[in-house]
Amino acid sequence: MRISHLFLFILAWGLTANYISAQDSDILCPDIACGLLNASFDTDGAVVFCEGETITLNNFSDPGFDFFIVDWQDGTIDTVFNYDPISHTYIDIFQDSCEMGISFAVAFRGILACDAGFSCASGTYDFSLRPPAKADFGTSIIDAVCAGDPVSFSNVSCNADSYSWSFGDGEASDEENPDHTYDDPGTYVVTLTATGF
Repeated sequence: MRISHLFLFILAWGLTANYISAQDSDILCPDIACGLLNASFDTDGAVVFCEGETITLNNFSDPGFDFFIVDWQDGTIDTVFNYDPISHTYIDIFQDSCEMGISFAVAFRGILACDAGFSCASGTYDFSLRPPAKADFGTSIIDAVCAGDPVSFSNVSCNADSYSWSFGDGEASDEENPDHTYDDPGTYVVTLTATGF
């Protein structure tokens, strides 16, 4: 179960938001009044994700925490009251899809409250986020081309590693920068599909 307002839970425990907020990286968790526990989140091995892809973190924390705060570092903070995997999708991170990837460090904290106070353990999960692939191309055609003359296509796509061209005449190519010859006069719609890495 996710709670979108941490503030309500904090009031119920009588703690202050500044003390346990996942956003306040300069505020250390208090001592281990309830015992030493380790908080740990991880994926199934992936360290590079694409924008729009769902990232699922598995909770490998020691048993006993009352709740966890997960700060996804994009303005989203989740409070989780169980050990179930938690998912997040990064959207609208890149203004230009030809930007390079960026690094994120998801911050998480586990909180256990007891009569003596509370215990807090924290950590981060580091990964890279890549923008989606963007297909784009140019041609050697200035005004028109004659049937039988080759046309060179210049692939200027970004964040992609595989390409699929459809030349509009039933022919196709998976080359990065293909040349193609049209046998018959006419108007052709050329399509490039670029797939990200």
